[in-house]
Amino acid sequence: MFKPKKTAQLKAITYRSVPGANFRLKLREFDSGSQSAVYGLLVLVGLAGFVCCSMFHFMVPFCLPLLIMFAGLSLLCVASDMISIGERGVAFPITTGIGLAGRTIRLWSDVESVEILSAHGKLDSPIQKGGSALRLVFKSGGTIVLPLQNFTRESVGSFVAALQEWAREDSQVDRQLEHVPRLWELENGDLSEVKELSYTKFWEEELANNYSFTAFVPLQVGQKVRHESLVVVKQIASGGFSAIYTVQDDQRKLFVLKESVIPSTTDEKTKEKAKEHFKREAEILIKLNHPNVAKVVDHFVDTARDYLLLEYIEGPDARDLARRQGKQSVETVLKWTEQMSDVLNYLHTQTPPVIHRDISPDNIVINQNGDAVLIDFGAANEFVGEATGTLVGKQAYMSPEQIRGKVTPQSDIYSLGATMYFLLTAKDPEPLSSSRPKKIDDSIPSALDDLVNECTKLELTERVKDASDLTERLQIIAGKNKPAAVGTERSRADV
Repeated sequence: MFKPKKTAQLKAITYRSVPGANFRLKLREFDSGSQSAVYGLLVLVGLAGFVCCSMFHFMVPFCLPLLIMFAGLSLLCVASDMISIGERGVAFPITTGIGLAGRTIRLWSDVESVEILSAHGKLDSPIQKGGSALRLVFKSGGTIVLPLQNFTRESVGSFVAALQEWAREDSQVDRQLEHVPRLWELENGDLSEVKELSYTKFWEEELANNYSFTAFVPLQVGQKVRHESLVVVKQIASGGFSAIYTVQDDQRKLFVLKESVIPSTTDEKTKEKAKEHFKREAEILIKLNHPNVAKVVDHFVDTARDYLLLEYIEGPDARDLARRQGKQSVETVLKWTEQMSDVLNYLHTQTPPVIHRDISPDNIVINQNGDAVLIDFGAANEFVGEATGTLVGKQAYMSPEQIRGKVTPQSDIYSLGATMYFLLTAKDPEPLSSSRPKKIDDSIPSALDDLVNECTKLELTERVKDASDLTERLQIIAGKNKPAAVGTERSRADV
């Protein structure tokens, strides 16, 4: 049996198992003195019952069942509401142990299958709170069903990430597992917005996003577009309904070309609406001019495919740099993040505000001067998402409201905060979580750790409010500015 070593990197995530969960939650809100009083009372009542049974044997038939019931209730009061996950295995709360025959600690290699259950087996029912669950079947015997409603936003992302990373090799894991955090968001959001969306339709849309790409054939090296004025030099990436290429014009100047395709199955009204929206976005992007933003040069349509032509920036992206060098120094992270924050301030103060939507290590290139340059606007992703009704993007860097389709300028703040975490640790953050890079590297200044955490707050009201505020905080940490004194004009204006 798997027994966690003291040196193992274990993480406890919240899972409110149904028996006694609400009572335990209320109990843990008490101060330590009140909690001790409750636990002390439980012990005294138990001892009193035991003494009565010992001294008055005629009371045993009456007291023993009560003592057993009392012991069970006491266990529910102190039971854990956490699932512990590590590289080798997982430990479930004792209250979930019935289906596991009491063996609540399991190796990942013991996982036979992971299945997503929807709406208590009724796939045609509408999305509803508490309607779906994860079922894990183990090779050595035992099954556990984990309703999604028992997880928190952070813990469902962590548990899914653990299953994807460690349980896939020797087991059958539902290939739609990556979409479970979005399903959690839908079930726990405003259900009136998804009243016509059934579980069947949800999975059909996700499957369409995954598999309809077979009908999309990317451009080949040497192929020409835009009246044969651009030739494809290299395919950088492809997936879903889009692809990115390096292209060359007639003067042998390099550009980046982003290609987006609407599936032929999309109805004409939706298709035209998405195309018109994308055209408006592209026209706005073409007007932007900032030294740390890859300039959008052109937008055109060729053989029913929409394209954005962007300035080519020589240099590695932040993810490539992390593969080669590992985590970056605090000074470097502060420099690059301040540059990106200045970019966001520029974008968000446009009329109308421009929201990037896809800030991540993959979309920040370090040029030959060592400066960070933002590339690959998410307008094309939204174009595909609007046309297909599916979510396009990197979920580890997407805020909860963006996953729900309610993007705001603060969504970019969240993405930049998640990117700061990556730069400081060389690790992707957990999806839908408030990040703390200091947990990975204790040498990170507490002020910077707090800033990353505040940038990635899940609630908009708790998150850093705008890019201007973020820039000021970064400059204070870097020693460029002193904190505003209490009573200054800025302080009075903020009150």
